[in-house]
Amino acid sequence: MKKLLVPLSLMLVLVIGFALTANRASAINSNARTAAMAESNISIEETPSSPAVQVFQELNKKGQAKIGEGWLYMRQSDKVDVDPPKEEGVVPLIDTTMDGWYYINAKGFAERFVTITRTMDGQIQQVGIYSDGTTWNTMVDETEIMEPFFFENFNYGLPYGFKSPDFKSNNIALEDGSEAVLFTYTLKEEDPYYAFDYSSSARVEFMSYEYIFDSDTGFFVSLKQTVHFEDDSQRVLSYILLEEIKFIAEPPADVLKYFDLKKTREEQK
Repeated sequence: MKKLLVPLSLMLVLVIGFALTANRASAINSNARTAAMAESNISIEETPSSPAVQVFQELNKKGQAKIGEGWLYMRQSDKVDVDPPKEEGVVPLIDTTMDGWYYINAKGFAERFVTITRTMDGQIQQVGIYSDGTTWNTMVDETEIMEPFFFENFNYGLPYGFKSPDFKSNNIALEDGSEAVLFTYTLKEEDPYYAFDYSSSARVEFMSYEYIFDSDTGFFVSLKQTVHFEDDSQRVLSYILLEEIKFIAEPPADVLKYFDLKKTREEQK
């Protein structure tokens, strides 16, 4: 019987957005994800009401209130645990860091941004630039039209779990002593399936998710996505850590230059 393979890494891209698109450029149009992490956000309107959902909604409001006009800088790291792809032409998922600079106007819309994804040794893997109503991704060298988007507090796809019967929240303390909220839930398909990203003969039984948000700021802290197999083994598909988020006066000159590079590239096409 032929195995039905499900690409978990593609699911990961769809959940968290731009940060991992470079790693599976052959599987998904990377430039379509250059709305940056805003594309990973899921609307929390008309969602099921539960104590845990209400806790998240209050945190989200707190974080949204802290997003104002100016340049917002964020840095995150993404660590993955998958097997090397056996298929030709498939770029493997690897550990990366992503730095993003977003200019938000007085109405709360992102007018332009630069995101730079690097390998752990500092090599630039791809750059995403948005300005003047278009995006450009350096890895795939594609441009697309995109309107300014309302910049929402990053939720990294957490509302996907609202409908899960075991969606829960718990107050916790981080290593530095600061207070945070841990949200957990699981997603289980009707039938176990083989995962494209793992060569194991065991099928995937379910996925578990652990989100942490800062209680004081309402901002995202981390996300751990774990794959659970039928043989009771498990592997952490992805661990995302938001290392820094703050407003700055202006991005560095070597970041701002990408807007000029984008303009020059568009004029050449």
